[in-house]
Amino acid sequence: MTATLSPYLPAIFFIAWVAGGGIAGVVADRIVLRRVTRARMVERSYWLSVALHSLYGAAIVWGMAAGLYVALLTSNSNGRIQAFVGRVLLVVVLASVTYVAARFVSGAVGYYGRGVERRLLSASLFASVAQGIVIAVGALVVLSSLGIAITPLLTALGVGGLAVALALKDTLANLFSGIQIVASRQLRPGDYVKLENGFEGVVEDVNWRTTTIRELPNNLIVVPNEKLAQSIFTNYHLPDAQLTVSVSVGVGYGSDLEDVEKVALEAAVAALRDAETPVTMEPFVRFREFGDSSINLTVHTRVPEFTDQFRVRSFLIKRLYEGFGRAGIEIPFPHRVVTLTGA
Repeated sequence: MTATLSPYLPAIFFIAWVAGGGIAGVVADRIVLRRVTRARMVERSYWLSVALHSLYGAAIVWGMAAGLYVALLTSNSNGRIQAFVGRVLLVVVLASVTYVAARFVSGAVGYYGRGVERRLLSASLFASVAQGIVIAVGALVVLSSLGIAITPLLTALGVGGLAVALALKDTLANLFSGIQIVASRQLRPGDYVKLENGFEGVVEDVNWRTTTIRELPNNLIVVPNEKLAQSIFTNYHLPDAQLTVSVSVGVGYGSDLEDVEKVALEAAVAALRDAETPVTMEPFVRFREFGDSSINLTVHTRVPEFTDQFRVRSFLIKRLYEGFGRAGIEIPFPHRVVTLTGA
């Protein structure tokens, strides 16, 4: 039996080493690494969590590469074949290390961005740029390991850069517009904006090509960065996220205006309480004009963000109507004057 299998033993050992390396990589990736990632100590450390998540998938590649390398060392294969396969394995390992480094840098940039004032770097744009830089450096290292001269290649890329720039004119315009938008701090993820064409919503993300805005009905608006950079828009989070909510109402001419003001202020405070909105500034009332059938006034109050105004306005209208009704203050019906001309 041994004599019969002896011609196939090198191939069997070769396959066994490769398979063993692959299995070890799968075990390390799917079992060991996943369990370590879910450990409480790792969950408390963002950097450790990002580092371990960056290794997902790489352990399988490294395990198979290690198994193949050991199989080549223990086999009697041709020296030229061993050198070729060894070079291929080097490229694969360097590429996988570059992939891991790019994922880690992307996570690190995202984490750092959340700590920067007003989420300056929280957009995926900077994470994409960081990934691109790491991948470019990794590609140069791979080419250098293959014996390819990098200097002439960089010179050729510099000469051909003009043609590439012309071919990718729109892409580069969106990229640099996105960088300008985020770096200027005029628009940031989480801000509520209204564009000049009427679209409005919360900025979800600014990537290398487009800006994503989520409308209140939960729809997504995708705007090219170049178009947004040239557009006129209102940012309701600048210079401050707080917003004034104003509700106008009219009272009868026989009303005591001091009582009107008191009831209106109590209604504004109650509306903020009903909406579970913190009072950042005391509400105030301003009498505006003598109308045709009423004395008109406006109740002003502040809310923390743009989206809070809808709930507060609704509660304020209800509280004003109830408060004026209990106090016997008349809210006249609107009058419309129609003039008929000719017979």
